[in-house]
Amino acid sequence: MSVAHLAGDGTEERLKNALSGLLDTVDHALRTSDSLRSWGHYALTRTRIGAALGQDGPLGGDDLRALAGSLERSAAPAIRRRHGLSGSRTVYTAIGPWLRGVHGAEPLLKGVEYPVSVCRANLAVADFVRGDTDNGIRAGSDVRITLDDDFQNGGIWRSHYPGSEEADDSDPLRPAGRGWHDTVHPPVLPRLVAVPHVECVPQEEQPEDKPYVDAEPADTPLEDGDWIGPPNYLRINDSEICWQTPLRLAHLMEDRLPLSARARDGLAYLGTDVRVRLELSHPGGELDVSEEVQEVLLDLTGETGMLRNVQWPIDFFPGLCLYIQWPRGGTVFRVHTVELEHPVDIHGQLIAHRYDPGVLTREGAPGSDRDGDSSAGLDTRRLALRAVRRFGRLTPDGHALLDRAALPRGVYGTTPALHQVTALEQAVDELLAEDHLYPAIGSRGVDGEAHHPARDGEPPIALIGYAPNPVVVPRPGSGAGAPPQVHGVAHYVHGFLRRLPAGSNPTDVQRAAYREHCRHVGKADGWELPPGYTFVTEHSRRR
Repeated sequence: MSVAHLAGDGTEERLKNALSGLLDTVDHALRTSDSLRSWGHYALTRTRIGAALGQDGPLGGDDLRALAGSLERSAAPAIRRRHGLSGSRTVYTAIGPWLRGVHGAEPLLKGVEYPVSVCRANLAVADFVRGDTDNGIRAGSDVRITLDDDFQNGGIWRSHYPGSEEADDSDPLRPAGRGWHDTVHPPVLPRLVAVPHVECVPQEEQPEDKPYVDAEPADTPLEDGDWIGPPNYLRINDSEICWQTPLRLAHLMEDRLPLSARARDGLAYLGTDVRVRLELSHPGGELDVSEEVQEVLLDLTGETGMLRNVQWPIDFFPGLCLYIQWPRGGTVFRVHTVELEHPVDIHGQLIAHRYDPGVLTREGAPGSDRDGDSSAGLDTRRLALRAVRRFGRLTPDGHALLDRAALPRGVYGTTPALHQVTALEQAVDELLAEDHLYPAIGSRGVDGEAHHPARDGEPPIALIGYAPNPVVVPRPGSGAGAPPQVHGVAHYVHGFLRRLPAGSNPTDVQRAAYREHCRHVGKADGWELPPGYTFVTEHSRRR
């Protein structure tokens, strides 16, 4: 029967009411059926859910239990600090990206199987919240787990520590939208962002007992350094532990890789300073033979334990996502990266693998690389960029927003000389004109805190922001006129640096190729090959 016939006439209002009534009937049937379970606007048969929970492959019962447990572990403090408990922490977990991070799950996330997997995952978390929490609060860890959004990215869950300090009696499975609310009425900004404007005294007006002295750039520690890019468990079962973590600048500089707390506990019987094997896989690039399989040192001291003496490939960068597998009881760690479907260019840095945008913004700032992390020697423009990226308020997608009046103190750690402030202002104007930074308007509260967006009744203030703005880089041969692929799968390999055997030197041709590569990507810190390396130009191969 047509809806128009059912409605009795063809007026828009009658048709709308008839259609709404039909949809309500279908929704009621889905939600009340004993053989179905519903999540949002989707429903699955209980037999299909049970079959998935009973299998031990990707996105099976072990993975879904690991997902539910990771919501608690992501916000719970790892240790007690010297002066009491760690501070509060809020983590948002999007179901879709989490599922895509599970090794071997890609075939299960195509077509209609994607909403099926999303439904199962959300139902597993919902059952965990209903059965193992008190209105969303886990008793042992004091972490509150609540649904924040039931649609975006397959659903977003919020984990907050300490949960008992939030007076909230609402249904934890009703989407609360706190993440969105925080962007409209954000929480207190980091310390540096809230620094009030301090007027600079011109040289001729300074008191005689305070002579005119230029300030030196200062590098204060990152306040959120412990919180950005937390490790994320992907699978925990009787045979293995798998987790994902972004590579940090300290890991590159110190040739190390932190372990998960569960892996550390499982290796405690070995003692410390034990040699273990690290197997490294980097699809889309080529590794030196000495980097593919390494003998590294297992150090179980500290909070989580560590692999030391790791030989990181030259093209690994802060923010690169590492997927780590440890078979229980073994002494082998397998680490792999995941290639992006389309490479991206972020301000001259070509990125071909999955990355954490927050870590990339913080620890990929000017002056930060595996050889050091310092503002020494940077010009005024790069000092300004470094301060915004390191101390601006960070968003999950890597944006950083800073109170413009706080910039001089962010760079110098104190009130600098007037000509230094003037130079910074000129540099910021240039960076804004060239779209390396963007302007925004916020407001300042009576307590001196800066807010964005601006709040009613508060005086407006100027903000400056950094946005990663990834630009997709087409692969060679991917255009409309590209010839059809034959004989196997074409695999594009980006240009990369390769270690040379001791005593060997690169050819002049490879030196020139590397300089051309640096010119093409806009590399700003030198175009000469590092000692001991040659350059392998971009190429395609079949496998």
